[in-house]
Amino acid sequence: MQRWEREEEALNLMTAGECAHTATTAVEDLEAVYSRDENDEFVKATCIVPEGKSPAVMSDGDAVVFMNFRTDRARQLSRVFAADAFNGFTCKQRPAPAGFVMLTRYAESIPAPCAFPPATLLNTMGEYMASWAKPYCVLQRPRGMLTSPFSSVVANCRILIRPCCLWWN
Repeated sequence: MQRWEREEEALNLMTAGECAHTATTAVEDLEAVYSRDENDEFVKATCIVPEGKSPAVMSDGDAVVFMNFRTDRARQLSRVFAADAFNGFTCKQRPAPAGFVMLTRYAESIPAPCAFPPATLLNTMGEYMASWAKPYCVLQRPRGMLTSPFSSVVANCRILIRPCCLWWN
């Protein structure tokens, strides 16, 4: 889902130091976030600037190593800097970085290098357990369902629940 209004807020913070909320420390910001009843993906952009200091902002010629734990936001914000033609929203400022590197490959369609490209994992825990030729059960939280109620899926002999756990006999 494209939520460009959030990316626009984040971009304005990174490039102009402008946002609705400010704090002098990260702890002060977290306390404010909790008092505003914001959580997870809905935390508003906040400029954390010590007393008497100016916000640090991106400028033309800066080098950028970009990371974000939410890949949807990472893809969208990476496109702002890496794509020649960006039309998701009107950028107040769109610096031209000297270099832009994504921490990992957020999408093949983003024209930027990544620091840690996808790797092929060999002998994963599931492969290792299967090599024993003994029955085992994997309990896992379904991807993308961070707050889902307990659920189960029989199709792949997996039981999906919130905590991650593994056992075998």
